[in-house]
Amino acid sequence: MHPGAPRPVPPGTQTARAEHGGSVYQAARDLHITRYESAEAAPVTALHTLPRDIGGFTGRDEELRELAESADAAAGRARVIAIHTLDGMPGVGKTALAVHAAHLLAAGFPDGRLFVRLHAHTPGQRPVTAAAALATLLTGIGVPPQGIPDDLDARAGLWRDRLAGRRLLLVLDDAAGQEQLEPLLPNSPGCLVLITSRRRLVALDGARPLALDVLPPAQAATLFTRLIPRGVPAAETATVAELVRLCGHLPLAITLLAGRLAHHPSWTLRQLAAEFADAQDQLEPFAAGDRAVAGAFDLSYRDLAPDRRQFLRRLGLHPGADTDAHAAAALGGVPLAEARRHLDALYLDHLLDEPSPGRYRAHDLVRAYARRLVAEDPQEDRDQAVDRLLDHYRRLAEACDRHLNRYWHRETQPAEPLATALAPAHRDQALDRLRTEQANLAACAHHALAASRLPAAVGLVRAMAAYLRQEGPWDEAIALHRLAATAAGHSGDHLAEAHALRQQGILCSLAGDYPAALTTQQQALRLFRRYGDRTGQAAVLYQLGIIDMLNGRSRDAACRQLEALALYEAAGDATGRADALNGLGTIQRQAGDIADALRSHGRALDLYRGLGDRLGQANALHGLGAVQGHLDDLDAALESHRHALRIYRDLSNRLGEAHALRYLGVVQTRKENFDAAVETYQQALVIYRGLGNRFGEAGTLYDLGVTLRRSGAYRAAMAVQRAGLGIRRALGEVFGEAHSLRELGRLQVMTRHPSIGLTTLYRALALYRSDPQPLLEAATLHGIGIAHGEVGDHQAALDTQRQALDLYRAQGHRRGQADALYRLGLTLRLTGDPAAARASLHEALAIHRDLGNEPGVADTLAALDTVETATPRPPAPPRTPPRPRP
Repeated sequence: MHPGAPRPVPPGTQTARAEHGGSVYQAARDLHITRYESAEAAPVTALHTLPRDIGGFTGRDEELRELAESADAAAGRARVIAIHTLDGMPGVGKTALAVHAAHLLAAGFPDGRLFVRLHAHTPGQRPVTAAAALATLLTGIGVPPQGIPDDLDARAGLWRDRLAGRRLLLVLDDAAGQEQLEPLLPNSPGCLVLITSRRRLVALDGARPLALDVLPPAQAATLFTRLIPRGVPAAETATVAELVRLCGHLPLAITLLAGRLAHHPSWTLRQLAAEFADAQDQLEPFAAGDRAVAGAFDLSYRDLAPDRRQFLRRLGLHPGADTDAHAAAALGGVPLAEARRHLDALYLDHLLDEPSPGRYRAHDLVRAYARRLVAEDPQEDRDQAVDRLLDHYRRLAEACDRHLNRYWHRETQPAEPLATALAPAHRDQALDRLRTEQANLAACAHHALAASRLPAAVGLVRAMAAYLRQEGPWDEAIALHRLAATAAGHSGDHLAEAHALRQQGILCSLAGDYPAALTTQQQALRLFRRYGDRTGQAAVLYQLGIIDMLNGRSRDAACRQLEALALYEAAGDATGRADALNGLGTIQRQAGDIADALRSHGRALDLYRGLGDRLGQANALHGLGAVQGHLDDLDAALESHRHALRIYRDLSNRLGEAHALRYLGVVQTRKENFDAAVETYQQALVIYRGLGNRFGEAGTLYDLGVTLRRSGAYRAAMAVQRAGLGIRRALGEVFGEAHSLRELGRLQVMTRHPSIGLTTLYRALALYRSDPQPLLEAATLHGIGIAHGEVGDHQAALDTQRQALDLYRAQGHRRGQADALYRLGLTLRLTGDPAAARASLHEALAIHRDLGNEPGVADTLAALDTVETATPRPPAPPRTPPRPRP
């Protein structure tokens, strides 16, 4: 390797992003990286994630020249996409060449140099899917994990969109094949892609292959002499040639062998050659194409002290990709200080690498070698080691969960406290710990499930639940909780099964899969009821109430929340009471019970403030603002939403921020500040799209369309509504589609297309009736009645408003009744029936007054004045004097 190559950067100065946890490491000539989450609470951009370059890089001049020419074409005027595949046998130096070339060419790609490992040949690990790799890349450029789209094409589209116009160098290491790679490839000119693989990727169109062979004998000898800290006399050159021949001229084996000699200054080259020759016939299963590689491992292993050999073997039991001293101490059953000494020694012997300070990782072949050795240890010893490791990670997750989980006091059963060095002191530190260990925690959970260590697996998943809700990815979290629920059921721990099902249901709701959320929450509720867990019942009832509300079942939703509230009160759970009150307030507002909604949100806000629960406060202020807007107290509504927005931003809660912005836009529209509302909606849309939240995007487009309609921009409003309608149809969101059709139909009526508009409105009605939703059906009939009135068909208007009124009455929806009665009164006045109009309006007025709906009262009184002015009263009959009393 070139003596003048850049020196390695100090540990800890690299920002690396890859799948599920994070490591950058070197084993011999191969460099490897996986992803660590940032220590920041919010995602950070990491566009320069190349592993360090290595001094002493040897050979590959022709390949480097070809790569440099491609880089010039990509970065220069030609502006092409250059793709190269570097294929060859394990240990041949594919990764080392790719990384070295990337460092040499980095200046031509100022917009980013990214490195991602695809794990096609990592022992005990499945290859990274294209979808997972895209999640890694998107998180690396700043997209939050929980905001990454589920669909592969959507992820690929978002990735390519973010690369538009950029000059980027992308290294995809250890690829499996074309299907894994195609979605990851950029489509922007000016990019260079280097792909390493053990396979010849003949099906990858447009890629230029570079097949790497082992080093030529002279270059292999040069590499060996550069890596040993001594000169080689001319008389020993033949011995060096023999040593590298025994290594098969494979860079990995040469590096390990040179490392052995560096730590034995008393050895001669001849002694090393004799020792190596004796060892090379051992460990045939780990030859990796050349038996000398296993021989090199064996030489390193035999030179270790017995306790260090055992320590290395125990590391082979770790299901994850890397470790720290605490986990290694648990696995090895040794004190922390001793574990650190072992790790440092193995690092110096090139049996481990330290990709970042305090974190250690073995090369794939070393890990396979350690697993091969530990398989010969007694089963009892192996079981005890794994149990210690699982217990360590569970206790770590529980200690972090205490800072992240608002319900920690009731959901987690903590074990003995962790050592001071690992117990997080605050929320940000807890996030940092879990982001660093996420891949290991998930690997341990899956390993425990596969090994029928069911209680350990269930405990791990339960302690990770709050973190996974926040960080995602939700699809993987759902799968993990599904497995945990099954494991808990098989082990007979049915309360743990219920908790796992409940968490799975919450994740399904976050992902927008409401049918699956409903099913799993109902299963959880049956188990909680069977085993008498009242707090668990309340938590599920709260979630079921939200699902009922989203599907238009307001009466059922209110009953669920009231039942949850009673259970929380009986249990003395203040956080649960506040959540139930806040959820109840939202349901009451949608059902038209405005005064009750105001009280519920106010009580929830007081409880959250007493608890110091800032996220709860933001949620309650958000609900309170919606009620204030309904009461036409628009200044108060603006202040509530702005206060909520400040808290969401302080907590880096992007989804809450988007919701608050959307509702701010609604209030600004009500105040007829249309330009400000449009700008606010655009901010919300940027966040929703950045998160990949298509539901929020569609809802915001709907609200934006309403604002544009009210401002008179009918064509723009129609275009926006159609865009939102397309998203809702793609998502299979039936009721959202109906909402968009209802607004689109109204626009068509207003733009002198009444027959088309009414057809659209009736399509919306049919969707609402497809899965009977009486309240949504009533609201649509109410809108159809208004549309009939606007085109002058007063009889049809009366008929549809009466149908709406009947449905509202049957559902006990008093605000809907008042609105339908108000419209009936207006239409009856136009048809010349003032007496019926007055009766309808007086009934509407009584309901508005009872609900405390002052805007409704004012509108109805104004309508009554119109009826009274237009209709002269008959003269009053003469008064009959009272009869005298007998």
